[in-house]
Amino acid sequence: MSAPQLHAEPLADTQAAVLLRHVVLSQAAHLARAGSYAAAEELLSGALATGRPDARVLDLLARIRVQQGALLDAESLWRKVLQLDPNH
Repeated sequence: MSAPQLHAEPLADTQAAVLLRHVVLSQAAHLARAGSYAAAEELLSGALATGRPDARVLDLLARIRVQQGALLDAESLWRKVLQLDPNH
């Protein structure tokens, strides 16, 4: 007997996806404030890989890069943030 196939709408278009993105962003921010940059980056990278780019996710990632001393990476990320949301 084969496993049933699930037919769900794409996660990026659901309310659950929006909620999940908020939870991930909150957890990543908490980890970053605690100095756990690698763990925060892992969560943020996962969030970016599963949906369309999000200015808030990129902004937090840029802030982490600053804390790590990677200023050019941070600047590049902030440029993307401004492209996505000029009022951010």
